[in-house]
Amino acid sequence: MDYKQYTFVGWVAIINAITTIPILVFNIALEQVARHWIGVNPILMLSMGIIILVDTFLYYKFRELLNRRYNFHETDTIILLIILGNILIGSFNIIGYMIPPILMIMKILILVSFVPFGIFFIVFAVQLLKLENDLYGFLKPYAYTTIAVGVCVATVILFVFGVLIGVAAGLMQGLIFLKSAEEVEFV
Repeated sequence: MDYKQYTFVGWVAIINAITTIPILVFNIALEQVARHWIGVNPILMLSMGIIILVDTFLYYKFRELLNRRYNFHETDTIILLIILGNILIGSFNIIGYMIPPILMIMKILILVSFVPFGIFFIVFAVQLLKLENDLYGFLKPYAYTTIAVGVCVATVILFVFGVLIGVAAGLMQGLIFLKSAEEVEFV
């Protein structure tokens, strides 16, 4: 990736992190409205689709950064599992919105999926700690924050705290990309 790509991905990560909580609140409010007006479901599906695309893009680009910049492949498989888990959980949501009678079943599947999804984050962070580069001072804070996210998601009942901690992890991921852009610019 070049300077512009790193900068773009960095800002996408930061905007994604900053908008996580407002989008979550917006979607929860829309779900309440959807109970009374079925026309809201396409908005929820679109919102979920965008979230899936952005998260997939960010993890794919982070894997690319680790591979190309640091020749680090320890996290390749787990990042793929995180991407697949993200798509699966998002798909459960979308299917539930498309077919309202099975929405509750989909929500239960989502809750059950949180356990392995949280474990994926923990494994990712532990593997990431093997990276010899300190990612501009963000390696340990990003990895430990990601472990905390994983623990919160895996326990299910602490999911909301995982979302809040995930904002910090997303901001750090964005800063890693922006710092990478600075390094490309001056090399």
